[in-house]
Amino acid sequence: MALAATVIAATLGWASLFVASVKFVTPRSLSKPDRVYFASSVVGIAHALYTGMSAAHLLLSGELPMWEAFGEPSPAWERVVTISFGYFAYDALLLLCFPSMPGQAEALLHHFLGLTMHFAPVCIYQKFAALSCMGYICELSTPFVNARWMLKEAGGGSGTRLYLFNGIAIVLSFFVFRVVGLLACLYQIFVLVPRHAPPSFSDLGPLGPYLVPLGGLVFYALNLFWFYKIITGALKLLAPAKRSKAKGATANGRQQESDSGKVEAYPVN
Repeated sequence: MALAATVIAATLGWASLFVASVKFVTPRSLSKPDRVYFASSVVGIAHALYTGMSAAHLLLSGELPMWEAFGEPSPAWERVVTISFGYFAYDALLLLCFPSMPGQAEALLHHFLGLTMHFAPVCIYQKFAALSCMGYICELSTPFVNARWMLKEAGGGSGTRLYLFNGIAIVLSFFVFRVVGLLACLYQIFVLVPRHAPPSFSDLGPLGPYLVPLGGLVFYALNLFWFYKIITGALKLLAPAKRSKAKGATANGRQQESDSGKVEAYPVN
């Protein structure tokens, strides 16, 4: 009962932050759908910083061991996961109310995996807190991902240096935390947990041995898909720059030929 009350309170808290973001933070020049997406991005950044930094603190301080003691409960991490699940509930309701928001299917799948991979094991069964904590480290890349759209639509466009630096931060942080870092979680799921059992995933109910390994693989595949889209977008940004340089070099060569009296100059746009 207390757990449900905390989840409800957290859901209302994240929803209140969304309303405050719409009213006080979101640029009024944006259209209504963009204002909703902007405010939801602000809340997403707040959630990512809270969970990611909490996870980093618990792991780096040694309060949660990274590679063993999977059966030891952690009240501090249970509180973080409960508040985070309130965010997932708020965001799922927001996506259902505004179905035109981009990435809806991927986000709902992400939230479902949050329920099966984190909330149920940590808050209901009180096991695998360290494994969950390591998984949440990947949230440290989320602020840069959310800031990309915000900078493009309300921060001066995609031609600013800040947008460029944020793009570099997206690629680096996503690769470190979500591509490489999540491999450590898969190593724990498929190697360390069976080696150190008990506890085992069978302690999470009859579906535990199937849901957690499958969820880990699906979540990693989802992040590889997102990383592919990030790299594809980065290459598209670099391609116009290369073409512009090539055109500039060609136009410059034609201008020089014209100056020598061989051909007329082409206008340079």
